Amino acid sequence: MGIGIATSTLVGQMIGRGRNDLAIRCTFSALQINLIYTAALALAFFFIPDFFISFFAMKNPQGMHEIQIQTHSLLKILAFFILADAVALTFGSAIKGSGDTRFQMLMSVLSSWIFFVPSVYIVCHVYKKPIEWAWIISTIHLSFLGIVFTLRFLSNRWQLINMTSSEKTKEDKDKDEENESIHYNIKKPILE
Repeated sequence: MGIGIATSTLVGQMIGRGRNDLAIRCTFSALQINLIYTAALALAFFFIPDFFISFFAMKNPQGMHEIQIQTHSLLKILAFFILADAVALTFGSAIKGSGDTRFQMLMSVLSSWIFFVPSVYIVCHVYKKPIEWAWIISTIHLSFLGIVFTLRFLSNRWQLINMTSSEKTKEDKDKDEENESIHYNIKKPILE
């Protein structure tokens, strides 16, 4: 989440400075940082899941075998999930920071309610599949969002949005005049 917020902020600042080239550079730098971090974690989840499971096994060693079996498969799925999340988060944050918030919100909400929620319900509640299926569907959903947000960013449509309009509305001009006419009499505190 922190990288997403940073990406959104930096992209917005660079666009505000009129430097779309730096907004693109910030986005790809954020993607590199995010992928390096998540790839390291994904490799650990995939190849040494027992390391993470051991923290919980110490507290309750009884019945741990069943939990360990299920957790192994979940961590392997989670390895792919966090990589998909890194791409979706970075490019989603970049287009949000560029002012393309409507597209980002519509894609997130619509794909969640049209694909993700019904799929998980049908697979896990109707067909009674195990929890791994919910995580697989979630990974597919995030992969879809990552692809869509990446394509939107690469299409450069976000560069057509003017967030730095210099034209003020009549209401904004009236507020500026009103604020200029207000004078405050602030007294300095007396130090004793």
